[in-house]
Amino acid sequence: MQINPATHSPVTGRPLCSWDTHEDKDIPLLVPESPLFQLLDRIPADERFRISGITLSPKLGYNVKLYFSNADELHKWLMPRQVVTNTFWRAHALRVKGFDRTLGIDDLRKACAFVPPFLSEDDLEASEDGYAVGF
Repeated sequence: MQINPATHSPVTGRPLCSWDTHEDKDIPLLVPESPLFQLLDRIPADERFRISGITLSPKLGYNVKLYFSNADELHKWLMPRQVVTNTFWRAHALRVKGFDRTLGIDDLRKACAFVPPFLSEDDLEASEDGYAVGF
């Protein structure tokens, strides 16, 4: 018996559900839009590793106090590992929803144990869509 992979699971042989076949095209996609994510996304990846000892708090727009060893670890926590639709995403759920203040390097310095002294707003990358290359 041959199984049609467009309508049945190749593993179990059972019919696929609508969410397996992605028939619902109107599901909204969630993308990281927090001021903190936007700031970290503009910092070059090699510099994010040098920024250490970050404490996430309401001052950075999140209703939680969490410690991250470096900015790259925090950046990965803020960004979903896959396309997110209407499923639970911890970083998004913990955001201060009304927080829309633009964050800068000085705000990051206040929340970190170490930020390279030479890192400034001029070092941040910019892209046409507001996200650094690679997102």
